[in-house]
Amino acid sequence: ARWLTEFYLLISLGGALGGVFNAIVAPALFDSLAEYPIALVLAALCLPRRPPRIPPGPYARWLDLGLPLALGTIVALMVLLIGFAEPDAQRYGKMFAFGMAAGVAVNFIRRQLRFGLSVGAIVLAVALASASDDQELHRERSFFGVYRVTAAEGGDLHRLVHGTTTHGAQDLSPGRERRPASYYHPGSPIGQVLSELPSTVTTRAAIIGLGTGSIACYSEPGERWTFYEIDPTVERIARDPRFFTYLRDCRGEFDVVLGDARLRLPRAADRGYGLIVADAFSSDAVPVHLITREALALYRSKLREHGIVAFNVSNSYLALEPVLGNLARDAGMACVAQEDDRSAEDGRPETEGSDWVVMSRYTRDLRAVAPQPRWHDCRRSPGSDPWTDDYSNLLGALDLSQ
Repeated sequence: ARWLTEFYLLISLGGALGGVFNAIVAPALFDSLAEYPIALVLAALCLPRRPPRIPPGPYARWLDLGLPLALGTIVALMVLLIGFAEPDAQRYGKMFAFGMAAGVAVNFIRRQLRFGLSVGAIVLAVALASASDDQELHRERSFFGVYRVTAAEGGDLHRLVHGTTTHGAQDLSPGRERRPASYYHPGSPIGQVLSELPSTVTTRAAIIGLGTGSIACYSEPGERWTFYEIDPTVERIARDPRFFTYLRDCRGEFDVVLGDARLRLPRAADRGYGLIVADAFSSDAVPVHLITREALALYRSKLREHGIVAFNVSNSYLALEPVLGNLARDAGMACVAQEDDRSAEDGRPETEGSDWVVMSRYTRDLRAVAPQPRWHDCRRSPGSDPWTDDYSNLLGALDLSQ
């Protein structure tokens, strides 16, 4: 108990310094998340020394170097071979390879150097497995993560990638620069809705989440669309003509309001927007505060009488359609949904599948722009309370079937 005060003081100081480093220093030093694997390897190297079960032999020092090297080489070769398999087989193959490597590394835990280098070898193999064939045009890190602009298909197809999520794409080949791509391609659920909406609805629109600005090319001359974007880095990339030209070339007029949409949208005029689109991702997760009872009440207050609210609910782990269905029922709004599983339409790599939920005050307004059978009434979660700013149930929304 003598050193208890100093112990807790040092623990608190370490946490504070670590937070400052991760939030402020690391984004300034690295254009990737390099601090995480570095910290992992250093932590493994700094484990307390433990006596080995078997006395070390004369070649123990050489084995401390050779075994991690062999482990890393074997895992890297496995990853390369797995790359020739089908996508689903690749996923399970990589899980097996890294699980096996982790099991082997744990057996070295009594020798710090051997264990630390083994962890480093696994980290390098993970980096190899995550490598893309696309050319990287730009990489930039902000407080919100690492953004990469990549080029594929001969350099004309540009994508904005944040973590595991594609935030938008553009085909810059001649004649296709103004064609919406990615989740917004003309055959997508949101593309169908925007193509059917009358111009009286889309004269003013609010888009939560800028991405590359793909959706802008559904606008018409004289229309003014406002993008709400929390990260200035995204706006800077979207406006750079070396990477994307939607905001420059599309026909409407566009404003970008920087900041959290929940804080900035209240400043807009009530009932001023005919269309509100919520498409803000934090890597592969929708920020919960944008799909709560209070958030929907805010959208309703800014929506015209016959306006439309659309939500991109694509997610690898969560089934968000029932969450929105419960919110719509709670607010007395009509709600329809569509899942688009296509990874590419007609073999075109610039298109991606996505899931959307669309709401309106009146069912007839939805039927005009989102007719059945392509669209279905939103599924709901019986017995589940609507999400609020004070309550959400991520475990209840977990979808293990994906």
